[in-house]
Amino acid sequence: MKKLVRDYLIMIIGAIVIGIGVAFIVSANVGGDAMTTFEQGLTQTFHISLPIAMIIANGIFVVLLLVFAKENISIDTVLSPLFISAGSKVGLLFMPSLDDMIIRYVFLVY
Repeated sequence: MKKLVRDYLIMIIGAIVIGIGVAFIVSANVGGDAMTTFEQGLTQTFHISLPIAMIIANGIFVVLLLVFAKENISIDTVLSPLFISAGSKVGLLFMPSLDDMIIRYVFLVY
């Protein structure tokens, strides 16, 4: 039981850190990975926030997993995107507006 709690705690902390990292990349406006780019496209197309777009995009992929690879789904598959989304929401709340290119690259490297 202790190991299970520890594993979930590590997963939650890791997912939140990933979300904050996504917020850094999006705030710096220097490009991102394929999934973040897809989620940014959803935000612009449907005029929704990035965390909501993350939940929608990951929901689509979870449904696809249910259809094509049901044996690969666990509770982590559902929880991780929710915590990544929460981390990005927190990260975006505290990110300043980045107009200076040097500061953008500092955020990118960080």
